[in-house]
Amino acid sequence: MADRSDEGARAAEDGRSEPDPQVTLERVMALVNSSPSLVYLKDTEFRYTFINRTFGRDSNKTLADMYGRGDEVIMPPEFVAQVRADEIKVMESGEPLAYEEEVVTPKGRRHSGPSSCRSTATTGS
Repeated sequence: MADRSDEGARAAEDGRSEPDPQVTLERVMALVNSSPSLVYLKDTEFRYTFINRTFGRDSNKTLADMYGRGDEVIMPPEFVAQVRADEIKVMESGEPLAYEEEVVTPKGRRHSGPSSCRSTATTGS
C-alpha cells in the first residue's frame, strides 16, 4: 500500500485532489449504519467502542449504553463465552473469522453470519 504522499502525488498528476477525510468518514459511517448486519468494534479488553444502528436497534441499546462495556450487558453468559472464544482466536491469529452464529438480543434470537477481524487501526496522529 502506498503512503499518503504517493497517493497525493498520483492524484495531483491526474488532476484530482486528495479525498477529504471527513467526507470519506461520513460515507463509511453511512454505509456501516445502513447495513442490516450487526457491526461493532471492541477494544483489546473486549469492550465496545462502536455499534451500528442495526446493532443498537436489535439490542435496544445506544452506543452510549454500550461504550466501554462488554457482551454481558446484552447476552447470557454461555453466549458471552462463545463470542469471547471466537474473538480471542481472531486476536491471536490476526486472521478474519467468518462464522454462522445465533445471537441473543432483547428482541429474541438472531441468526447471522458475522465476520470478525482484528483491527490494526490506531487513534491519534
